[in-house]
Amino acid sequence: MISATRMLCQKYTDLTDAEISYLESYGALLPALANAEQADVFIDCRTVSGRSAIVVCEAKPQTVPSNYRSSILGMLIHWRDEPAVDRSFRLAVPTSGVRAVSMPEDRRIVQSVEPLFYEGRLIGVLIYERPALAAEEPPPAGEREAEQASGALDWAAVSPCLDDAVLFLDEEDRVCGFNPAATALYRRMGYIGTLAGMPVNNIQPAALSECDQDRHETALANRVLQYQRLPLSSGQARAALIIHDLTRQRQLEEELALQRTALQELRHRMKNNLQMLANLTRSRGCDPAESPPVQTALLDTANRLLSLAATLDGIVQVSREKVSLLQILEQIRRYMLQTLLPSARRVTIHVGG
Repeated sequence: MISATRMLCQKYTDLTDAEISYLESYGALLPALANAEQADVFIDCRTVSGRSAIVVCEAKPQTVPSNYRSSILGMLIHWRDEPAVDRSFRLAVPTSGVRAVSMPEDRRIVQSVEPLFYEGRLIGVLIYERPALAAEEPPPAGEREAEQASGALDWAAVSPCLDDAVLFLDEEDRVCGFNPAATALYRRMGYIGTLAGMPVNNIQPAALSECDQDRHETALANRVLQYQRLPLSSGQARAALIIHDLTRQRQLEEELALQRTALQELRHRMKNNLQMLANLTRSRGCDPAESPPVQTALLDTANRLLSLAATLDGIVQVSREKVSLLQILEQIRRYMLQTLLPSARRVTIHVGG
């Protein structure tokens, strides 16, 4: 009989039969892991669309109450609800101690995630979930000492004054000091444990394993972060990791791009409507049934409408810094032939440049 794990993987993922068999064998260990860790344990796989993950295997602990009243097997998980899962899928690294929201109970939990590989390919993640109240602990004295210990490190007088998060790493690539901005940033990202002693692979992407001094940008479920790792030559720390939060900046850039697109579309629609009104007014002005004064007034109105349309068209086509003189002259030539010169006269106007 086909298992629920295989059925879900075949329907919602692009995993091969061998990869699915590997997950099935791994899933047999979940009940023991759930009891040993006293946590709900799941295996999630990325869907074919890549926009979400799906629960393909689950196990509830028998030693402590579960976070879920019913099974969530087959439930789609959105990245914004589980940033630890999103981080591990994007970076293919473990993520420990990050807040999340359980669905459908809408209960706060804490997740630790391990990536699962088959022949070098990331095929899923193993998730441990505990209640947030049980997992959270008051900040130990070591965390405050680690912030104060930065005073013995390089940049001691500077790091507390920086808006960017600054973390100092020792020879074992563990955090040995940090500034208050680093604490605030990782609390906003959902981390509950102390930064002191945290391994760097739970903080930065794998691309920053070396001190190349370049800036690396990483987009997670709820944050866009820019990392820069610099070598240090004195003191306890061997490297400084500077993290700049670009989330708000990227949000504003996206909103600005949407507003710019909407404004251009509005200008195009206004130009088309003005041209339509000008054509209707001109055709009415050429009606022999109208008196000469009325014809003159209608044609003048049509010319004004076309002038407005030409202005809008110029605004749409060119940037604020540059104006194409050739394009403006071409518009003047076209509208002069259409409106100011009688059609009976053969007049040709050439514009070049």
